[in-house]
Amino acid sequence: MNQNSAIHQYMTSKVATIREDRNVEDAFRVVEERNFRHLPVVNSSGKLVGILSTRDLSNLKMAMDIYGVLDKNYQGMQSLKMSDLMQTNLVTALPDDTISMAAELMLKNEVGAILVVNPADREKIEGILSYVDVLRALSGQLA
Repeated sequence: MNQNSAIHQYMTSKVATIREDRNVEDAFRVVEERNFRHLPVVNSSGKLVGILSTRDLSNLKMAMDIYGVLDKNYQGMQSLKMSDLMQTNLVTALPDDTISMAAELMLKNEVGAILVVNPADREKIEGILSYVDVLRALSGQLA
């Protein structure tokens, strides 16, 4: 593997997203059913507005447990929207950026995934690159 390999060679390009107006219960269902660790959040126009990680959901679940709400299907989950929980300080890269640049971004920002956006429209997601993808690239194994 060349550290100058482009991100697009290793990213996941078929990215599932969730709309910001969906409730958090829907997010739990998506990450559990599809075994995702990161879920990009889009607005009604399909523009990228945030990201939700399993860590965010775990923190919410822990807070619910602390306050005595043990069932994740608790009614309050239906009133919490993605926009209430998502991270909006997005770490993004372009498809032709390098794997080494992506690794540096992940370390600097302490994130487990980078959203890969369209060079002409940085609010349009083209893929996602996780730390596992970076490790796979650095070890010379294509998925």
